[in-house]
Amino acid sequence: MKCGSLPAKADVREQRTFYESILAPLIKSAQNNECVLLFVDASHFVMGGDFLGYIYGKVRRFIRTFSGRARYNVLGALNFVTKKVTAVTNDTYITSCQVIELLCDIALEYSGKPIRVVLDNASYQKSYIVQHV
Repeated sequence: MKCGSLPAKADVREQRTFYESILAPLIKSAQNNECVLLFVDASHFVMGGDFLGYIYGKVRRFIRTFSGRARYNVLGALNFVTKKVTAVTNDTYITSCQVIELLCDIALEYSGKPIRVVLDNASYQKSYIVQHV
């Protein structure tokens, strides 16, 4: 069995209000082809990190990995209706510049259609430069 956790600051009533007043109408609008609804998030893959699986036995086993800690970052936007992913990738860090690049790609891809983007609370998505481009 695998356990999960809830964010410590989660307010159930506030989340329900957000869903009912903002997100549910956006979902319905996207399903009716009145707008494009995209959910944006980043994933950060580290190659060469420690092996995270466990094999139980009497002897400890070591598995060779790549030297160093090479990163591979993906900032992606998932279209709620079509499930199409638009992504920006790099091997350094996700910053405001990658958010702007992704938003420009989205604007070109869905040109002429109303676009609604749901972002998480990452600081690079809320930066001054992203809000004023």
